Amino acid sequence: MGWLENLVDHLKTSLSLTSDIFFETFDSTAPDCICFIHHPGIGNEQEAGTNTLHKAEFGIRIRNQDMETAENQAKTLSDYLKLKSSFWADTTWFKRITNDNGFYHASTDAINGTIYSLNCYAEYEE
Repeated sequence: MGWLENLVDHLKTSLSLTSDIFFETFDSTAPDCICFIHHPGIGNEQEAGTNTLHKAEFGIRIRNQDMETAENQAKTLSDYLKLKSSFWADTTWFKRITNDNGFYHASTDAINGTIYSLNCYAEYEE
């Protein structure tokens, strides 16, 4: 498992998110779901003693047929990841995760429901 999968497992156990979670794209058959997207971002690494400190960016998209549910899930994730530091998620140690810009409403349509978006930055060691 990679760092993003470890983070998602941590979030599943720490938060009460009721939607299915996918990676890189929404599942076409799940109208209510959350998607984690790894962005290439700055992607640099620094030697930190015997370990390497990785720096990466990731996005979270929340889609739900109910606008209020989508907004509540986005707020829950945003609040939790606003400045989360020094924690283990399986085999990954997260030095810091930031979500400086909060969340924003990305779109609403009759077929896909409401989509909210968060953009985050992570510093971690594996």
